[in-house]
Amino acid sequence: MPAPGPSPSPTPIQLTAGMVLGQSAFPEGDTSSGGHGNVIDGIACAAAVGGYHIHSHISLFRNGTQIALPLAIGIPNPQIQNGFVTNGSCFYQLHAHDASGIVHVEAQRPSAFTVGQFFDIWGEQLSSSNVAGFSGPVVVYVNGTQYGGDPRAIVFAERQEVTLEVGSPTVAPPRYIFPSNY
Repeated sequence: MPAPGPSPSPTPIQLTAGMVLGQSAFPEGDTSSGGHGNVIDGIACAAAVGGYHIHSHISLFRNGTQIALPLAIGIPNPQIQNGFVTNGSCFYQLHAHDASGIVHVEAQRPSAFTVGQFFDIWGEQLSSSNVAGFSGPVVVYVNGTQYGGDPRAIVFAERQEVTLEVGSPTVAPPRYIFPSNY
C-alpha cells in the first residue's frame, strides 16, 4: 500500500479559468514532437470531442518550485482570450485550455486515458527520472498519496490531483478547488 505524502497544504488553492499556476518555463502548446493534429497514441484531433467530460489536475514541481504547465496542450492553432484557449483548429481528447494545470478529458464515452498519453500529446517526456526535460528522482502523488508505479500509467479520474516532483526538496502536495462550473 502506498504511503501518504507529506501533509498536504492546509489551504486549498482555488483554480480559475485563465490562471497561470507556477513559474512559467514552457512555450504554449505542443512541442515539435507533440500533437499538431496528427494521431498520437491512437488519439485523434477533432473539431468536436464528445459528451464525456471530466477534469483532473497535474502539478509539476522542480526542486520545490512549482512549474506551470503551458496553455494549449492538445489544441493546435489556439485562439486565446484572457489566458484561456477558446478555440483551435482541433482538440485532442486530452487537452489544457490554460496554464492552471487542469486537464480536460473529453471523449465520446468514458475511456481510460493516461497521464502518459497527455505528455505524449504535449510532446514531453515522462518517466521515473524525467518530467518534461527536468531530470532527477521523481516522486509522484495521486490525491495526496504517494504513487509507486509508472507515472505514465496513471489513469485520469474526475477531480483527481496528480503531483509530479523532480529533485529535492519535495513539498507537500497541494490541494485544489476546481472551478464550480467544472
